[in-house]
Amino acid sequence: MASTAPVRKPFWSYWKVLRPSLILLAAALLTFLVTLSYRVIYPQAEGEMGTPESYLLPYQDLSFAGPDGNHSLWFIPGLKGAPAIFLNHDYNSSRVALLNLATLLREAGYNVCLITFRGHEGSSFSRSTLGIRESEDLIRGIDFALKNLPVHESRVGIWGVSLGAHVALRAALKDNRVRVLILDSPYPSVFDFIKYQVGQRLVFESAPLAGVVTGFFSLYCWISPSQVTEVLDVKPLFPVRTLYLTGLETPSFARWTRQLYAQAEGRKDILLLPRSRKSILLTGELKNYDGRILDYFKRHLAP
Repeated sequence: MASTAPVRKPFWSYWKVLRPSLILLAAALLTFLVTLSYRVIYPQAEGEMGTPESYLLPYQDLSFAGPDGNHSLWFIPGLKGAPAIFLNHDYNSSRVALLNLATLLREAGYNVCLITFRGHEGSSFSRSTLGIRESEDLIRGIDFALKNLPVHESRVGIWGVSLGAHVALRAALKDNRVRVLILDSPYPSVFDFIKYQVGQRLVFESAPLAGVVTGFFSLYCWISPSQVTEVLDVKPLFPVRTLYLTGLETPSFARWTRQLYAQAEGRKDILLLPRSRKSILLTGELKNYDGRILDYFKRHLAP
């Protein structure tokens, strides 16, 4: 009696049918991951829509040499020989957003310096390293200011928000000329920030996806993965007067700020506000916030 068992097709015949679909799926997944990485590495910053002149501030638009090219520095003069205060803008923002605070500091006698971070010049070809190489740029900017501008030769203050706070933190850990540090919503590692940015774009945080983006980021920017995942140790900031500042409206940054404050030693303070400059502040909130920043500098880095 003849067998009626079905004839099994060889695997390669199924593969021949499925291969185009699998290739398309893999291509779509790769495109998604590359696009996600691109949007993190290249902030959607529109560039600077204004100058200090728009705020009736006298200023010089100067240029200093960084490790990978020249960078612009706005110098807003205060009293000759007074400390220089560097204001560091946020990710996907610009230094123009800080000119209200710069005005207040200048009126108090401080010399104010603002630089534009990588990836925020308004050019689609400039990428951000999320604070790693920006800290080297900031140190070069400090070198330039102390050598070439009428500021105190060794008394420097830095204020920064989010990306700017991480840059300030990295710079202060290497540069002992920094006497006062105000960190608004800092993040402890670049990987934490990548994970947060992935979450902002996907509505949920994913460590595996953040790991893939970290891999693209490391390869594309020629930065070792250990630098990306390194959690900064704030204990060496012992001699630097440091204010850790955060807004409760941004839970991830509030958690990281408290974490860094708890690990810090020495001359430290913490200020918890409903909202900080990580958020969009109303006029009254902005005046109150900027007044607190000025007061902290006046108490610990008198002009």
